[in-house]
Amino acid sequence: MTDPLFLYGTLRHGPLLDVVAGPGSETRQAAQAIGWRVLVMPGFDAPELFELEGATSPGSLISGLSAAQVARLDAYELDFGYRRAEIMVEVAGADVRATAARRSSPRAARCSGAAHRTAG
Repeated sequence: MTDPLFLYGTLRHGPLLDVVAGPGSETRQAAQAIGWRVLVMPGFDAPELFELEGATSPGSLISGLSAAQVARLDAYELDFGYRRAEIMVEVAGADVRATAARRSSPRAARCSGAAHRTAG
């Protein structure tokens, strides 16, 4: 088993997650990324996770994934330029360490002043 994954974009859609990850016995829970905001930047259709003090972003915490499932999810997200990063999320009032897919991009430093739309 691997660290739990925090999903905040298209993979929150159960049927898509099932197709991409493949069969398994994972657990899905509602979660919030504290200190993070999900935004869709101009010119990009996929959401991105930006660190932003005081922000919260809803998502799903997925645990119990096999290494093969995580490899399939990573292959899907790497095609979109994402990389795994460790973050803290809140689940039922408890802080939980998880990983989330994030883009390594200079846009992150400029997100507070950029025109953007909140993903949701």
